[in-house]
Amino acid sequence: MMPDNQHHPVLRDVVIEGLGLIDLAELTFQPGLNVLTGETGAGKTLVVTALQLLSGKRADKHSVQAGASRAVVQGAISPPPVQAAEWVHDEDEDLLIVREIAGIEGGRNRVRIQGRMAPVTQLETILSKVIELHGQHESLMMADADVQRSLLDRFDHATIAPLMEEWQGVWSQWRQARKLAHDARTNAAAHAREAAQLHREVDAIEAVNPYPGEEDDLKAQVLRIQHGEALANAYHSGVETLQGEGGVQDSLGAVITQFEQVAAMDPAIGIWTTRLNAISTDLNDVVSEIASQANQIETDASAFDTAMQRMAELKQLFRLYGATSTDVLAHADAARQRLMQIDGGEERLDELDEHVKTLRTDLNTIGERLHTARVHAATTLAAVVEDELADLAMGAATVHIHVEAGKPGPYGMDTVQFLITTNPGQPPVTLDKAASGGERSRIALALKVALADADHVPIMVFDEVDAGIGGQTAVMVGEKLQRLATTKQVLCVTHLAQIAAHADAHFLITKIQGKTTTTTTVNALDAQGREDEIARMLSGSPDEPVAKAHAKQLLTESARSTSLH
Repeated sequence: MMPDNQHHPVLRDVVIEGLGLIDLAELTFQPGLNVLTGETGAGKTLVVTALQLLSGKRADKHSVQAGASRAVVQGAISPPPVQAAEWVHDEDEDLLIVREIAGIEGGRNRVRIQGRMAPVTQLETILSKVIELHGQHESLMMADADVQRSLLDRFDHATIAPLMEEWQGVWSQWRQARKLAHDARTNAAAHAREAAQLHREVDAIEAVNPYPGEEDDLKAQVLRIQHGEALANAYHSGVETLQGEGGVQDSLGAVITQFEQVAAMDPAIGIWTTRLNAISTDLNDVVSEIASQANQIETDASAFDTAMQRMAELKQLFRLYGATSTDVLAHADAARQRLMQIDGGEERLDELDEHVKTLRTDLNTIGERLHTARVHAATTLAAVVEDELADLAMGAATVHIHVEAGKPGPYGMDTVQFLITTNPGQPPVTLDKAASGGERSRIALALKVALADADHVPIMVFDEVDAGIGGQTAVMVGEKLQRLATTKQVLCVTHLAQIAAHADAHFLITKIQGKTTTTTTVNALDAQGREDEIARMLSGSPDEPVAKAHAKQLLTESARSTSLH
């Protein structure tokens, strides 16, 4: 039966060059279950490392092959995931990612997406919801309370994510409000001192009450007073010259009168007469303004002293609060605004405390809704995991997911704890205290399967998920992975023939030791190659008759199991 995941993103082609013991490996994965096998130490985990690099995990220069300047991992995902929309065009059938890791000799690490340089953080942004990697160490990580809370939230993402977003928005406001209230209370004395100083500054500026540009006006006034007599003489002389008997105005009037008498003889004279009349009018205005200015000239010592005193007052402000009157006024405005922030004392503290209480009430309301959603999700997830464990020869296991409300934190008010009872009559224990490594692996697999169905991860990678199991349980794990691979692409590193027999594609990882070099190769197996490899996994030899018969039986049963699904 062909996997029903053709429309989901699938990891098609992976090229690994210069990584660890791998000179060059080219893998073409299939949409269903892909297994990678090989003897212990052959380098199976290197393929998982390559996939981690494609997913944006941290690069280690020591993973570059000895003597190589760099390692290169290239992967093609088809069709491109929606998260890569900004990197692809409508006609692109694949998303091509290239990761270059510089060796110990130095150099730059590089990431290319669709041929364009990109920051490594983009890989996680694009692939975090596309590729789910599960290694052996994650079975232990699942015992962590924060990890368990995250797993539960992922299971009912549609319900919990909006509540979490709402919670974190109010949580951030509440923390900020608490800090403001704490700072206001802690700094009350300092604020009082600051306010007193600001009041003194504002009062000093308001007492002088400058206006913008006043210093320039005063400089001009002082200059006029200092040269008042000379200015007065010039003004009066000018008025006399322009307006006195026989002056400019009289001469201009005479010209106008003469032109008016002969205007009929030449049209041009009429135009000039009009212009001269306009000039005469302007001249009269100028004379009046000069005479008025002459009358305003101050020459007495008291006016000079008043102006100099005003300049001294302004200079005192300039020394303290700014280079110009405009700067001083701006300083006063800023001081008033700061006073509005810190004045008020107890009233301000009461307002801040009330705001904190309001936000805490809002948190409690959201937290209760979040708690209710998690309790409901916990009941459902526990039942789903129990069903999955029943398929993995742990039908007697009972899963308990406790959600206990407590103090508010970044992710709500809940503490989440996963407990399991593996046998009737036994008390529930935490996941890290499950009876065996095999049970922990199966619990981790059951959780991964349950979560994969919930959050629709299209590509799942398992690194030796079969640790600690064997026999019929291994067959059941293989069937579980096979069923999972009908809706997802699954890549699995395994050492168990019972799991490898269920593969849609089988890759053999082989370590080749020469006199001076050791390398690792990766090859896709045909039908006969699969049979030989499974026989080797069963007995240590691909030619052992009983092992070969058992390998054929496993492959036949796997094919039959596939047809049933």
